[in-house]
Amino acid sequence: QMVLCSFGMKPNAVMREIVRRALELYQQGDYASGAGLILDMFGGQLGEAYKRKIIAQFEQLNRANAEAFCEHCTNILKLGRLDDAIDLTRIKARTFIINGANDTIIDPEDMYIAQKLIPNCETRMVEGVGPFLPLERPELLEDYAEFLYADETAAT
Repeated sequence: QMVLCSFGMKPNAVMREIVRRALELYQQGDYASGAGLILDMFGGQLGEAYKRKIIAQFEQLNRANAEAFCEHCTNILKLGRLDDAIDLTRIKARTFIINGANDTIIDPEDMYIAQKLIPNCETRMVEGVGPFLPLERPELLEDYAEFLYADETAAT
């Protein structure tokens, strides 16, 4: 079984802009400003405690960590469409894709494209939530558990 949150098939326009701006910050050596970029572009719905954690994480970023983050950003753009690199029709796991309706870095239709490609796939779009689903709405973890244990409860 597999649960995928904030799942997209390709980097959308917002994600491409975030990566472009993140790479500029990296080249300037301004790693700490990456936190503001994340919070401004897609983390606005997070609570203050999580925002502070993100800020602290980026303030403590060293060059090696920044390079790894930069490489991750570059790879996001290189990948293109996920199904060009991975044959989603071969996934055997029972799959649950759950995305937030306010997630600006994922195109909503991507979830439904994936649902058509992945056998035995369920989807759920959650209103009022962005990309940090379990942080923004912790009770969603109950939905994950319900999905993961559905086979066990059906058998009893």
